[in-house]
Formats: sequence, structure tokens, C-alpha cells
Amino acid sequence: MNIGNSFKNTSGKVDGKVHLFGNDATSFIFEPSVSKEGKQYHKIIADPYGDPREIGAAFERIKGNKAYYSAVFDVPSLPAPLNVAFFPDDEIAGKFNIVWNRSEPAAPKAEATAENGQAQARRFVGSNASMTP
Repeated sequence: MNIGNSFKNTSGKVDGKVHLFGNDATSFIFEPSVSKEGKQYHKIIADPYGDPREIGAAFERIKGNKAYYSAVFDVPSLPAPLNVAFFPDDEIAGKFNIVWNRSEPAAPKAEATAENGQAQARRFVGSNASMTP
């Protein structure tokens, strides 16, 4: 699911908009930073020209021959940190699409039960344990 986009300008600065809080888009920029361990990353700063605040972090990654950003948005209004990826657009140079996928709940697992060495029935375990075979 595409939840926003960003652009990298010729000086390497990344800025964009993301839809995290309903229908309104939140503006952000990447601010280069270095972790305590010396690893380079980008702080994601929301509303950089109004009331700036850090809402996440992004790390540059390379898969195959394409660079992208692995990022996390972590704000109090979200129930949990949101992992996203900034993938380069195939048609517009310097544009990144911000993509997020909702994880699917685990399917219940069938578990064979045995009595006296012979299979008797299956019971389901997991989040949907009330299901019958």
C-alpha cells in the first residue's frame, strides 16, 4: 500500500509527504545523522518548517543494483512502530514511493491427536482455535 512519496534533489536532500494520521498528509525531511555505533542513518523530521519533531528513522539499503530506504515511523498516535520502505519510482528519477504492507494474521495450524497410537481427530490451535476441521 502506497502511503506517500518523497523526492531526492540534486544535493541529496530527501523530503516528502506521508499519510500517517488519517487523510491529511504530513510533510517531512530526512536529516543525516550518525548512531552511537558510527552507523549512518537519517532522522525523519515531520513538519520541518513549522513545528519540527522526529517521527522516525531511515537506513539506506541496496538490493540487487537498486538503492532504497528501510524506515520506521514511531509516533504516539500509532499503536505500534510502522515499518515502511522507500522504493525508487520506475518512471520518475529521484522519486521514492513509501510502501507499507499490513501483516496477515497467522493461519491456525491443524494438529493431529492420537489415542492408542491411532489418529483420532484434528484440533486447531492458534488465534482461531474455535474452528473445526
